Amino acid sequence: MKRWSACRKKEVVLRLLRGESVDALSREVGGEIYRLEQWREQALAALDAGLRERGGDPLARQLD
Repeated sequence: MKRWSACRKKEVVLRLLRGESVDALSREVGGEIYRLEQWREQALAALDAGLRERGGDPLARQLD
């Protein structure tokens, strides 16, 4: 089984998000389609969670 670094997974996911075909990318990188789609879904979920985080009021931070 091939080990994938986080950096390599990120590169693959970014290519998928840019619209590259999952079939072609799967053949190119030698990864299963279901796994590439799973990484994409995980990345989108993390993006959603990150965008929902509240960083507080920027004005209040400046005043502190």
